Amino acid sequence: MEEDASLPTGSSERFAGYAVIGLPFYSGHLLALRRFPASSLGAGYSSIWLRDPSGKWTFYSTVAPEQSCSRYFGGEVEENVHAQVHIDWSGPDEFRVLVEGLRPLIWEVKLTTTIASCLSVARLVPDSWWQKRFMLRVMALAGRFLLGAGKMNLAGRTPNGQEFIANLQLVWLVKSSRTVVNGAKSVLSVPCPRRRG
Repeated sequence: MEEDASLPTGSSERFAGYAVIGLPFYSGHLLALRRFPASSLGAGYSSIWLRDPSGKWTFYSTVAPEQSCSRYFGGEVEENVHAQVHIDWSGPDEFRVLVEGLRPLIWEVKLTTTIASCLSVARLVPDSWWQKRFMLRVMALAGRFLLGAGKMNLAGRTPNGQEFIANLQLVWLVKSSRTVVNGAKSVLSVPCPRRRG
């Protein structure tokens, strides 16, 4: 994907890559990752989203806020940190994220699959459905219950007001994860169980 990422056709702002949609922890923190080797806004980029237990969002990004996720979510972000973000894959189902700088972050993630997650969503639905918001909502609801992944939004509006759609091609679940933020070991130790409802 890093080598062959290409933008979907269209005239709107578009991205191609992979993501950890959102991972809640017992500590009350939440982490998310966006890795877009291809972006219609400019250079490809990586972005880490960190929400602390008080609800404060910090976005780490390898590019300026106006060329990354803060363009859409900045209204909810308390702090944007321009930083080097390295993603190192040690195997097909395990990676480590390292954010360098004044606010260092280390995040380790192990992935797993289930029968449901192995089914490629892209193969099950017609191409035309990917642009229909109603069908994206139906697919998100089905994914929520089939995968036990919690709330999924494949279409909606960002905090800054832009409308979005997401076209998932493959899905994995997070098996385990641990994180060190600002040098505090085990701040985020174990993901919460997937919540339903």
